[in-house]
Amino acid sequence: MKLSVRHALYLVIALLVLVTAVLSMSYFSLSELMYPVRRDSLFMRSMQIEYEQKVRAGEAAPGQLFLFRPEELALDAEPVFVLSDDSVQMTGWFVRDTGEARPVVLMIPDIRESRIDYLTAASELWARGLACCLADMRMMGSSQGECYAWGRQAAADVLQFVEALSGLPYTGDIILMGNGTGAVAALESARDTAVDVVVAQNPFLDLDRYIHDYAAGKYGAAGELFLPLMKRKFEKQTSVEPEAVSGKEAVRRLRDPALFISLLSEERLDFRSTGVLYEACASVNKEWVVFRKDHISQDAAERKKYYDRIAAFIHMHLPKEKRIPGRRKPLVEAN
Repeated sequence: MKLSVRHALYLVIALLVLVTAVLSMSYFSLSELMYPVRRDSLFMRSMQIEYEQKVRAGEAAPGQLFLFRPEELALDAEPVFVLSDDSVQMTGWFVRDTGEARPVVLMIPDIRESRIDYLTAASELWARGLACCLADMRMMGSSQGECYAWGRQAAADVLQFVEALSGLPYTGDIILMGNGTGAVAALESARDTAVDVVVAQNPFLDLDRYIHDYAAGKYGAAGELFLPLMKRKFEKQTSVEPEAVSGKEAVRRLRDPALFISLLSEERLDFRSTGVLYEACASVNKEWVVFRKDHISQDAAERKKYYDRIAAFIHMHLPKEKRIPGRRKPLVEAN
């Protein structure tokens, strides 16, 4: 009788361990890096309602501005629809001049953003002589997609936007500008298309380290324990090896003029990663600048300085003669 009780106890313990392991596997996940929250107009409207409720309750200061469409800033924009090489439809807003061709900044948001987040940037750059295309990449904002794209697929999606813009009548030289994960997509795609300038804000060094930092920030010490499991699930669902996605490798092959920006905030105080990529960049025309996000949002003079610096770099490095954007073969490194 004692033996059967002992066996039953062992069985219960084993079941508890199994249930704990299963629950842990479902809890510890990189799902936000595959299926990000869509920051479309409905999402932004819900954020606005929540903010207004906090203001009425005295829990937030009034004054935050919510923008949904280019016309709210008197921007003349037309929709852009792009089909990826695997038939995913992506969307964008092309803020352009119907009187003459302007250089076009293709804005590639971070995984936690969308084109809506760059309406103010489009207005600021427009005032400095630059048109903008605000892109929703796959699984972002109003674009389709079953999973966020990393690596070569993300770069291929950027190329589709470049080619779509190249066929429009008011497109001048094309500049790639990306933030965060979008910055690495811009860097990786620049080697395969004849863009003129690249602006990379807060790019990451490599996806493997990015995932490690994400897991540590979300799950603490437990994230380290379950990291191998999370990475295997990530690789299986995305068909992407984190080690193969590297901002550092991308800049080593970059020859276009490149502006690197460290935009610091309470959530992101790391400016050294951008500096490492700046140092590794093969371009002879490159700069690295550091700004604070809160200063730009609260100080008009600092905001002017930020956009002036971006626009000045772009205008300085645009080619003297117009070249036709489009695909080009990747550069082959000498052994």
